[in-house]
Amino acid sequence: MKFIGFIAGLLIMLFIIRLFDINFSSNEIKIYSARCKDVVKYNHCDHLDYTGSVGTYQVDIDRQRVISSVGGTVGNRFTKCVIKDKNNWRCSYGDDSADFGFNAGNYWETTTYNSNPIIKDIMEKNYYPSRMEYINGAAKSCGSWYAVCFLLFTIFD
Repeated sequence: MKFIGFIAGLLIMLFIIRLFDINFSSNEIKIYSARCKDVVKYNHCDHLDYTGSVGTYQVDIDRQRVISSVGGTVGNRFTKCVIKDKNNWRCSYGDDSADFGFNAGNYWETTTYNSNPIIKDIMEKNYYPSRMEYINGAAKSCGSWYAVCFLLFTIFD
């Protein structure tokens, strides 16, 4: 019986760590992306369209570079960066088409292509929710299986 209690305790602890995205890596920060049906103002979305991918940024303060990955696949290495710490940094794409980064732990991005109506529409409806909002939005698509999906999305983002 004690063994079952021990296993249950471990599972609850794992659930809490995953739910609140507690990260023991000192140089890693995540971004949760979504698409809003309306224009996003001050990173607030009233009508979530769908959730997107989860990205991870490894921030190397000493070398002033950032390595991105999505779904465990390493994406880009950015070297045009100014980094204070993992929660406060900015990088530019090699062609200077966009800047992005984190300010006080909140993701932001800008582009020089705002005159293109398609790119402007995409950028205006990009939304970067908290982990809890992201999981909730993804689980809502499961309908009556919401609770099961919430649990699964929490454990396996």
